[in-house]
Amino acid sequence: FHDGNIFLRDGRAVVFDWGDSVLSHPFYSLRTVRVSAEMSLGLDENDPQVDPLDDAYLAPWRGYASHEVLRAALALSRPLASLSSALGWYRVVSTLDAAGREAYAVPVPTLLQEFLSLIIEVVA
Repeated sequence: FHDGNIFLRDGRAVVFDWGDSVLSHPFYSLRTVRVSAEMSLGLDENDPQVDPLDDAYLAPWRGYASHEVLRAALALSRPLASLSSALGWYRVVSTLDAAGREAYAVPVPTLLQEFLSLIIEVVA
């Protein structure tokens, strides 16, 4: 879910987003929301101004666990969200012709690098 998937039609907002549709942990989706917000607002990666999105996203889950447990689960999900996105992009890019693969050459290695960076943080 990101701002590029919200359309106005007849004065109503229409949300359309099937590009990252997978069966996965629901916390993975927050990665795309955060990255989109950072890009749209011209913020640096992991800018603390985007942190309130985490709490808003976790709010519906508070009936299942405490805020602290949810924040810990979210932290653990971040590297896996990058890996899941890399695999999703790979599935798409691998079906493209050579020109298409060249045009979309950046997402997979970038997401894998993000995964490695984040997993090192979790392990450290």
